[in-house]
Amino acid sequence: MTKLHQWISSRKVSFVTLVLVGLFFVYDIYRDVINEKADAHIYLELLIFFLILLRLAYELKSSLQLSRALGEEKTKTANLSGQLSDYITEQFKIWNLSHSEVDIAWLMLKGYTFQEIAEYRGVKEKTVRQQASSIYRKSGNKNRNEFNSFFYEELMGGMEG
Repeated sequence: MTKLHQWISSRKVSFVTLVLVGLFFVYDIYRDVINEKADAHIYLELLIFFLILLRLAYELKSSLQLSRALGEEKTKTANLSGQLSDYITEQFKIWNLSHSEVDIAWLMLKGYTFQEIAEYRGVKEKTVRQQASSIYRKSGNKNRNEFNSFFYEELMGGMEG
């Protein structure tokens, strides 16, 4: 489980705990009022109850803000993914890759082995290797690592490293 998921889970547990404690105080205050035990401890219980309500409101507000921020980040990620996909597709057109080469290039970028690509496409591994060589030649890359790096560098914005 990621740290984010752990944090969200712990916040849910905190929220549920606060609700249960708050309900207990409501019940206890109600019982005290019915039994006409309006001594000093009822005021303490009321104070604690209102502090719990404030904390619940804060937790709810924080959770809503986090949900909104997460939704915005998911939207940004989807947009960037689409932009990268468009960039790769355009680059394939510039290199004048055939339909088969485009399919193989995508599968290579996704990390499939030549054997896996061959099985998926129903061809021999030698055929996939020949098409990969054609892709490297057309793209000006020497090998698969250079081919993949071409797009990783674009993704990372040409960062020096």
